[in-house]
Amino acid sequence: DSTELLAWSACENHKSERIQGDMTVFVVQASEAFSRTHLEERPENYIPKLKSRLEEIWKLKDASCSATFAHRWRFARREQETPLPKFDSGLFVAGDSTVPSKIESVWNSGKQVACEVQAFLT
Repeated sequence: DSTELLAWSACENHKSERIQGDMTVFVVQASEAFSRTHLEERPENYIPKLKSRLEEIWKLKDASCSATFAHRWRFARREQETPLPKFDSGLFVAGDSTVPSKIESVWNSGKQVACEVQAFLT
């Protein structure tokens, strides 16, 4: 839907090592159409729109927000995993060049490669 503001959102609380105290953390990825429209705007102009839509989707009535952060990825848009060539032993690749462009996919890619590196070193 070209009118949808969000492409993806997630509650990050299952990642205990990334959440401090009793906070709840949400990650929001704006839709491609929304991103193109607001790419050059200052975050304070578009974050309230994304926050409002997140509250609707997750049914968060009057949620208080202690912090927001915006990051623009101008050229990172992947829909599927890309097979990598065979690398020399000891060379590892992770991140959004190899997996779908969602924060969760990139996080899991990094965790997987970290395990591979650990196994390689032991």
